[in-house]
Amino acid sequence: WARMLGNFGTLKNNLNQRCTLVGVDELPREEAILQHLSKNLPGNCKVSVLSSRLGDPGNPKLLDLLDAATSSSVIWDLLDLDCQGCELGVISLETSKLLQRARRLHISTHSRFIHQEVIQRLRETGWQILTHYLPRSVGRSDVYGPIAMDDGHVSAISTRWH
Repeated sequence: WARMLGNFGTLKNNLNQRCTLVGVDELPREEAILQHLSKNLPGNCKVSVLSSRLGDPGNPKLLDLLDAATSSSVIWDLLDLDCQGCELGVISLETSKLLQRARRLHISTHSRFIHQEVIQRLRETGWQILTHYLPRSVGRSDVYGPIAMDDGHVSAISTRWH
């Protein structure tokens, strides 16, 4: 996720806008991630890394963690979820709130069942799916041609903001 956050941070800095990056990792490796980002992330983005498991009842909610890291209830331009199986739990528990608080979602999926469920739940709650590729498949890009996928990918925009 660090590469995606870094690319997004560069884009935001090029537009002369404030950049806040928050990473949530279930393993306690905040220091290593922060060191990596400090070497590889250009600009002056505010970076926070939190350690928590997501997507299970009883665990912290993603939006609660993001709000705590930023001390506010901001509208997020992009939320990138690559949580190795917890994506369905996050979407099931938080999709309606995410619709109100995020403009775009990029979700990596880790099984075909999870992938289809994520798409169905997003559509049911008002998200527009821009593109998606199933896990372990070959997608096609007009620019790059065939692309082999190990993880699945879902890109969606909130109908509230677009």
